[in-house]
Amino acid sequence: MFNRIVNLFAWLNPYQYHDSSRFCLVNKFNRKELRDKFLCYYAKQPPSLYHVYFTKFQLDTLFYIFYSMPKEEAQLYAANELHNRGWFYHREQRRWFMRAANMEPFVKTNTYERGSYISFDPNTWETIPKDNFVVHYDLSSPVGIDLVHADHLFSDIKKRCKLQGIITEVDRILRPKGTLIVRDDVETITEIEKIAKSIQWKVQLTYSKDNGG
Repeated sequence: MFNRIVNLFAWLNPYQYHDSSRFCLVNKFNRKELRDKFLCYYAKQPPSLYHVYFTKFQLDTLFYIFYSMPKEEAQLYAANELHNRGWFYHREQRRWFMRAANMEPFVKTNTYERGSYISFDPNTWETIPKDNFVVHYDLSSPVGIDLVHADHLFSDIKKRCKLQGIITEVDRILRPKGTLIVRDDVETITEIEKIAKSIQWKVQLTYSKDNGG
């Protein structure tokens, strides 16, 4: 009778049947064996995000992260990597654009340019050509302006320069509502926090287990 039930389960199961399903049915109350059998449920926390990880992602993955993780740190990293690959974000259309390969703008002024581009459509998940399209610079996000990431950089730089001058320069190059992400030791983070608050920045702090921030 038991074999008939197991065979019926295998027939209904959309996944390939193997011995582990019999193991689950017979030993469902043996927690130790289940724990040893399915160690994935006791996996360690994944490591912290670093920008270098995003350089290895394919384009589709970067677009997915950007559109599915709003206001998350991962979204900022994905956007920065897209910028590095030649894409720019159109804030009015809320889409990513890139100049068509080997095509210079037909018209280029101090405020806008007209030319051939490709656009990524998040609704159809495909790239669409845009010919004779006008891009206004004030509606697009240029590279290196919306996001600055410093991984243990300030603790090294402050040995040679004053942090006040560095933060002032970062404030100059960042767009309004731009973001500075800093990973560093607690002492350096505390100094940066004081300077940032003195120039009316909004500060959000998180601390890791290794006494870093």
